[in-house]
Amino acid sequence: MKVDFSKTTSTDLEADADPVGFNAVKALDMALDGLTDVQRSSVVAPPAPLLILAGAGTGKTKCLVSRIAYKIATGERLPSQVLAMTFTRKAASQMKRRLSQMIGPTAMAMDIGTFHATSARILRQFAEFAGLDPHFTVYDADDQKACIKEILGSNEFSSDDILRNIERYKTDVFLSDGPWNVRGDYDAFFLDVANAYIAAGKRANALDYTDILTMTVRLFRDAPTVAAWHRQTWPTVLVDEYQDTNPLQEAWLDLLAPPDQHR
Repeated sequence: MKVDFSKTTSTDLEADADPVGFNAVKALDMALDGLTDVQRSSVVAPPAPLLILAGAGTGKTKCLVSRIAYKIATGERLPSQVLAMTFTRKAASQMKRRLSQMIGPTAMAMDIGTFHATSARILRQFAEFAGLDPHFTVYDADDQKACIKEILGSNEFSSDDILRNIERYKTDVFLSDGPWNVRGDYDAFFLDVANAYIAAGKRANALDYTDILTMTVRLFRDAPTVAAWHRQTWPTVLVDEYQDTNPLQEAWLDLLAPPDQHR
Protein backbone atom coordinates (compact mmCIF):
# COMPACT_ATOMS: atom_id res chain seq x y z
CA MET A 1 0.00 0.00 0.00
CA LYS A 2 1.39 3.41 -0.91
CA VAL A 3 0.64 6.09 1.65
CA ASP A 4 0.27 9.80 0.93
CA PHE A 5 1.92 11.19 4.04
CA SER A 6 0.65 14.68 3.34
CA LYS A 7 -2.91 13.45 3.96
CA THR A 8 -2.29 10.77 6.58
CA THR A 9 -1.90 11.22 10.32
CA SER A 10 0.42 9.35 12.64
CA THR A 11 -2.63 7.72 14.20
CA ASP A 12 -3.64 6.29 10.81
CA LEU A 13 -0.19 4.84 10.34
CA GLU A 14 0.01 3.40 13.83
CA ALA A 15 -3.03 1.29 12.95
CA ASP A 16 -1.01 -0.36 10.17
CA ALA A 17 1.53 -1.92 12.53
CA ASP A 18 1.83 -5.60 11.65
CA PRO A 19 2.42 -8.71 13.82
CA VAL A 20 6.16 -8.89 13.05
CA GLY A 21 6.84 -5.45 14.42
CA PHE A 22 6.63 -3.22 11.34
CA ASN A 23 5.19 0.21 11.96
CA ALA A 24 5.11 2.60 9.00
CA VAL A 25 5.25 5.87 10.93
CA LYS A 26 8.13 4.67 13.13
CA ALA A 27 10.02 3.39 10.11
CA LEU A 28 9.54 6.67 8.26
CA ASP A 29 10.59 8.75 11.27
CA MET A 30 13.72 6.67 11.81
CA ALA A 31 14.58 6.64 8.11
CA LEU A 32 14.64 10.43 8.02
CA ASP A 33 15.93 11.11 11.52
CA GLY A 34 19.28 12.86 11.76
CA LEU A 35 19.82 13.29 8.03
CA THR A 36 21.36 16.40 6.55
CA ASP A 37 19.48 18.15 3.75
CA VAL A 38 21.73 16.53 1.14
CA GLN A 39 21.35 13.06 2.69
CA ARG A 40 17.58 13.50 2.93
CA SER A 41 17.35 14.45 -0.74
CA SER A 42 19.09 11.20 -1.72
CA VAL A 43 16.90 9.11 0.58
CA VAL A 44 13.60 10.50 -0.74
CA ALA A 45 14.65 10.79 -4.41
CA PRO A 46 12.12 9.21 -6.81
CA PRO A 47 12.83 5.81 -8.42
CA ALA A 48 15.69 6.31 -10.90
CA PRO A 49 19.39 5.46 -11.14
CA LEU A 50 21.08 7.28 -8.27
CA LEU A 51 24.78 7.61 -7.42
CA ILE A 52 25.93 9.11 -4.12
CA LEU A 53 29.42 10.65 -4.27
CA ALA A 54 30.90 11.46 -0.89
CA GLY A 55 34.05 10.93 1.14
CA ALA A 56 34.72 8.31 3.80
CA GLY A 57 32.66 8.61 6.97
CA THR A 58 30.09 10.98 5.48
CA GLY A 59 27.11 8.66 5.86
CA LYS A 60 26.79 6.89 2.50
CA THR A 61 25.74 3.60 4.13
CA LYS A 62 23.34 5.48 6.40
CA CYS A 63 21.72 6.95 3.28
CA LEU A 64 21.45 3.53 1.66
CA VAL A 65 19.85 1.91 4.70
CA SER A 66 17.54 4.89 5.19
CA ARG A 67 16.50 4.78 1.53
CA ILE A 68 15.52 1.12 1.90
CA ALA A 69 13.50 1.90 5.03
CA TYR A 70 11.89 4.90 3.32
CA LYS A 71 10.80 2.85 0.31
CA ILE A 72 9.27 0.21 2.58
CA ALA A 73 7.64 2.71 4.96
CA THR A 74 5.97 4.60 2.10
CA GLY A 75 4.77 1.39 0.49
CA GLU A 76 6.84 1.94 -2.64
CA ARG A 77 8.49 -1.47 -2.15
CA LEU A 78 7.90 -4.63 -0.16
CA PRO A 79 10.94 -5.95 1.74
CA SER A 80 11.12 -8.87 -0.70
CA GLN A 81 11.45 -6.46 -3.65
CA VAL A 82 14.76 -4.98 -2.51
CA LEU A 83 18.27 -6.31 -3.11
CA ALA A 84 21.14 -4.61 -1.31
CA MET A 85 24.72 -5.57 -2.10
CA THR A 86 27.92 -5.00 -0.17
CA PHE A 87 31.41 -6.50 -0.04
CA THR A 88 31.76 -8.37 3.25
CA ARG A 89 29.50 -10.57 5.35
CA LYS A 90 30.20 -8.31 8.32
CA ALA A 91 29.00 -5.24 6.42
CA ALA A 92 25.87 -7.10 5.25
CA SER A 93 25.10 -8.18 8.81
CA GLN A 94 25.55 -4.63 10.08
CA MET A 95 23.24 -3.27 7.40
CA LYS A 96 20.55 -5.78 8.38
CA ARG A 97 20.86 -4.84 12.05
CA ARG A 98 20.63 -1.12 11.29
CA LEU A 99 17.63 -1.68 9.04
CA SER A 100 15.93 -3.89 11.62
CA GLN A 101 15.98 -0.96 14.03
CA MET A 102 13.86 0.93 11.51
CA ILE A 103 11.48 -1.66 10.05
CA GLY A 104 11.65 -4.49 12.58
CA PRO A 105 12.87 -8.11 12.38
CA THR A 106 11.72 -8.50 8.75
CA ALA A 107 15.01 -6.86 7.83
CA MET A 108 16.99 -9.90 8.97
CA ALA A 109 15.36 -12.02 6.23
CA MET A 110 15.85 -9.49 3.44
CA ASP A 111 18.16 -10.00 0.46
CA ILE A 112 21.13 -8.08 1.78
CA GLY A 113 24.47 -9.75 1.16
CA THR A 114 27.71 -9.90 -0.76
CA PHE A 115 28.03 -10.34 -4.51
CA HIS A 116 29.52 -13.79 -3.99
CA ALA A 117 26.95 -15.10 -1.52
CA THR A 118 24.05 -13.79 -3.58
CA SER A 119 25.54 -15.19 -6.80
CA ALA A 120 26.17 -18.61 -5.26
CA ARG A 121 22.53 -18.78 -4.15
CA ILE A 122 21.34 -17.81 -7.64
CA LEU A 123 23.59 -20.42 -9.27
CA ARG A 124 22.30 -23.19 -7.01
CA GLN A 125 18.68 -22.22 -7.64
CA PHE A 126 19.17 -22.00 -11.42
CA ALA A 127 21.94 -24.59 -11.79
CA GLU A 128 20.24 -26.28 -14.72
CA PHE A 129 20.24 -23.04 -16.70
CA ALA A 130 23.88 -22.42 -15.74
CA GLY A 131 25.00 -25.94 -16.69
CA LEU A 132 26.09 -26.70 -13.14
CA ASP A 133 25.65 -29.37 -10.53
CA PRO A 134 23.72 -27.50 -7.79
CA HIS A 135 25.78 -29.29 -5.14
CA PHE A 136 29.01 -27.54 -6.14
CA THR A 137 31.43 -26.53 -3.41
CA VAL A 138 33.04 -23.12 -3.08
CA TYR A 139 36.81 -22.88 -2.83
CA ASP A 140 37.94 -20.57 -0.04
CA ALA A 141 41.46 -19.10 0.10
CA ASP A 142 42.92 -22.17 1.82
CA ASP A 143 41.40 -24.52 -0.76
CA GLN A 144 42.83 -22.42 -3.58
CA LYS A 145 46.31 -22.37 -2.05
CA ALA A 146 46.22 -26.12 -1.48
CA CYS A 147 45.25 -26.67 -5.10
CA ILE A 148 48.13 -24.49 -6.35
CA LYS A 149 50.59 -26.25 -4.05
CA GLU A 150 49.46 -29.63 -5.38
CA ILE A 151 49.93 -28.43 -8.96
CA LEU A 152 53.39 -26.94 -8.38
CA GLY A 153 54.63 -29.51 -5.91
CA SER A 154 56.75 -26.92 -4.12
CA ASN A 155 56.67 -23.57 -2.34
CA GLU A 156 59.06 -21.95 -4.78
CA PHE A 157 56.37 -19.61 -6.06
CA SER A 158 53.97 -17.40 -4.13
CA SER A 159 50.52 -18.94 -4.30
CA ASP A 160 49.00 -15.54 -3.52
CA ASP A 161 50.64 -13.98 -6.57
CA ILE A 162 49.64 -16.90 -8.79
CA LEU A 163 46.04 -16.82 -7.57
CA ARG A 164 45.79 -13.07 -8.15
CA ASN A 165 47.01 -13.60 -11.71
CA ILE A 166 44.59 -16.50 -12.22
CA GLU A 167 41.73 -14.26 -11.09
CA ARG A 168 42.87 -11.61 -13.58
CA TYR A 169 43.29 -14.23 -16.31
CA LYS A 170 39.81 -15.67 -15.77
CA THR A 171 38.30 -12.20 -15.80
CA ASP A 172 40.21 -11.24 -18.96
CA VAL A 173 39.15 -14.44 -20.71
CA PHE A 174 35.51 -13.95 -19.77
CA LEU A 175 35.31 -10.26 -20.68
CA SER A 176 37.19 -10.76 -23.95
CA ASP A 177 35.02 -13.73 -25.02
CA GLY A 178 37.75 -16.36 -25.13
CA PRO A 179 41.29 -17.32 -24.09
CA TRP A 180 42.63 -16.76 -27.60
CA ASN A 181 42.21 -13.00 -27.10
CA VAL A 182 44.38 -12.74 -23.97
CA ARG A 183 47.02 -15.47 -24.24
CA GLY A 184 49.65 -13.00 -25.41
CA ASP A 185 49.50 -11.26 -22.05
CA TYR A 186 50.61 -14.35 -20.09
CA ASP A 187 53.66 -16.60 -20.30
CA ALA A 188 53.49 -20.32 -21.11
CA PHE A 189 54.36 -21.46 -17.56
CA PHE A 190 51.58 -19.40 -16.03
CA LEU A 191 49.05 -20.65 -18.59
CA ASP A 192 49.97 -24.26 -17.77
CA VAL A 193 49.41 -23.60 -14.06
CA ALA A 194 46.18 -21.66 -14.65
CA ASN A 195 44.71 -24.33 -16.90
CA ALA A 196 45.67 -27.08 -14.42
CA TYR A 197 43.98 -25.09 -11.63
CA ILE A 198 40.83 -24.62 -13.71
CA ALA A 199 40.75 -28.34 -14.62
CA ALA A 200 41.19 -29.32 -10.95
CA GLY A 201 38.21 -27.17 -9.98
CA LYS A 202 36.03 -28.83 -12.60
CA ARG A 203 37.03 -32.31 -11.41
CA ALA A 204 36.19 -31.37 -7.84
CA ASN A 205 32.87 -29.73 -8.81
CA ALA A 206 34.18 -26.59 -7.14
CA LEU A 207 33.93 -22.89 -7.96
CA ASP A 208 36.17 -20.15 -6.69
CA TYR A 209 34.97 -16.59 -6.14
CA THR A 210 35.81 -15.49 -9.68
CA ASP A 211 33.92 -18.47 -11.13
CA ILE A 212 30.87 -17.57 -9.07
CA LEU A 213 30.75 -14.09 -10.58
CA THR A 214 31.56 -15.07 -14.16
CA MET A 215 29.00 -17.88 -14.17
CA THR A 216 26.28 -15.63 -12.76
CA VAL A 217 27.02 -12.96 -15.35
CA ARG A 218 26.92 -15.64 -18.05
CA LEU A 219 23.64 -16.96 -16.64
CA PHE A 220 22.03 -13.50 -16.77
CA ARG A 221 23.46 -12.90 -20.25
CA ASP A 222 22.62 -16.25 -21.85
CA ALA A 223 19.33 -16.99 -20.08
CA PRO A 224 17.31 -13.78 -20.48
CA THR A 225 14.25 -15.30 -18.83
CA VAL A 226 16.30 -15.88 -15.67
CA ALA A 227 17.61 -12.31 -15.73
CA ALA A 228 14.09 -10.99 -16.31
CA TRP A 229 12.76 -13.03 -13.38
CA HIS A 230 15.37 -11.51 -11.07
CA ARG A 231 14.72 -7.99 -12.35
CA GLN A 232 11.03 -8.51 -11.60
CA THR A 233 11.82 -9.99 -8.18
CA TRP A 234 14.17 -7.13 -7.25
CA PRO A 235 12.90 -3.92 -8.87
CA THR A 236 15.14 -2.02 -6.47
CA VAL A 237 18.87 -2.75 -6.30
CA LEU A 238 21.25 -0.82 -4.06
CA VAL A 239 25.03 -1.19 -3.76
CA ASP A 240 27.12 -0.01 -0.83
CA GLU A 241 30.71 1.06 -1.60
CA TYR A 242 29.97 0.99 -5.32
CA GLN A 243 33.41 2.47 -6.07
CA ASP A 244 34.93 -0.90 -5.10
CA THR A 245 33.11 -2.89 -7.77
CA ASN A 246 35.31 -4.71 -10.28
CA PRO A 247 34.48 -5.21 -13.99
CA LEU A 248 32.69 -8.52 -13.33
CA GLN A 249 30.52 -6.99 -10.63
CA GLU A 250 29.70 -4.05 -12.89
CA ALA A 251 28.66 -6.47 -15.64
CA TRP A 252 26.57 -8.34 -13.04
CA LEU A 253 24.78 -5.12 -12.10
CA ASP A 254 24.29 -3.93 -15.67
CA LEU A 255 22.45 -7.15 -16.52
CA LEU A 256 20.35 -7.21 -13.35
CA ALA A 257 19.68 -3.48 -13.12
CA PRO A 258 20.06 -1.90 -16.58
CA PRO A 259 20.96 1.81 -16.37
CA ASP A 260 17.77 2.80 -18.20
CA GLN A 261 15.55 0.97 -15.73
CA HIS A 262 14.14 2.98 -12.84
CA ARG A 263 15.24 1.52 -9.54
